[in-house]
Amino acid sequence: MILHTIFRRGFHFLNRQKNQEGSFSTIINMDYVVNPFQSSSGLKNAKKVFEKIEEEKVIFHCYWFGPFGRMQAASITSLVTTQVSYKYEIWLWLDEATKACNIDSKWIKELPRTVIIKYYNPNIVKSVPDFRKVFYLFNDMHHLPYRADGFRLWALHEFGGFYFDLDIMFFKDMGQLIRGPEFVYAWEKQRYANNAIIYLRKNSWLNKYIARKVRKTHSTQPWIIFNYDDKNLKGLKLLSASTFDPIWNDDDPKYIIHNFSEFFIKPVSLDSFEEVFPFSYGYHWHNNWDVEINEMSLFAILEKKNLEILRNEGIIKDDCE
Repeated sequence: MILHTIFRRGFHFLNRQKNQEGSFSTIINMDYVVNPFQSSSGLKNAKKVFEKIEEEKVIFHCYWFGPFGRMQAASITSLVTTQVSYKYEIWLWLDEATKACNIDSKWIKELPRTVIIKYYNPNIVKSVPDFRKVFYLFNDMHHLPYRADGFRLWALHEFGGFYFDLDIMFFKDMGQLIRGPEFVYAWEKQRYANNAIIYLRKNSWLNKYIARKVRKTHSTQPWIIFNYDDKNLKGLKLLSASTFDPIWNDDDPKYIIHNFSEFFIKPVSLDSFEEVFPFSYGYHWHNNWDVEINEMSLFAILEKKNLEILRNEGIIKDDCE
């Protein structure tokens, strides 16, 4: 089975995933979409929520501060290639503070035509009542990861949708995840979730609660906002770490890579991705921005295949490399 077939199938592994419930954390209750859905009227409202998702586009948000390059472009391209079962838009938010260095970026010009470029200026947060008093959290120029932590909570609060970091390669269609409860995923063995992936619906109970928590704690950091001890987060589904971090807690000898940098530097040969990470929706490479890419690496193979698929479908120009 060639990689193209794997990418388009999307759901081939889901029944096997469901049989591995032991690999999903139960620290956060997974049963409800909003808090609470205990009553029969709540269940009817839940059905309306799911029906609305079928009709509306899901907005995917990603953010970058600084020069936009090959790795970031590959993350977005993998998303376009794999998501086929629902309507969506991808909004690439470039920080206005580094806008000048991306004006002539070939990597941005060669992104799929479906990607919408937007610019983020933290001053816009001042107009949001929920965040006005803690604006300084969103305008941190000394700790750029904190600036990014603030951005994602602002974007999801204002627009809802799916936030992802640009160091993730997507493998499979996430339609069944998107149609389910709002979610994050586990951060190794930490007592808080990884905010590299966050799915929240606009105006949901959880989204509003998180905004209140930002105001109360004066923090946007995941160890505060997505701490497992917060019982008010019941309803927020916690996916296992292996959903996007397959090698972190489960270094299977059959895997063809065993650390984050090998994704870029180890030469590999494969015909099907099923043989690598069969239960994962994607691979989070945790930065590694300065690693020199081997053109026979898993990263390069997947990048090439994604570009080939999009050229064949006319989503990017034939002369894009």
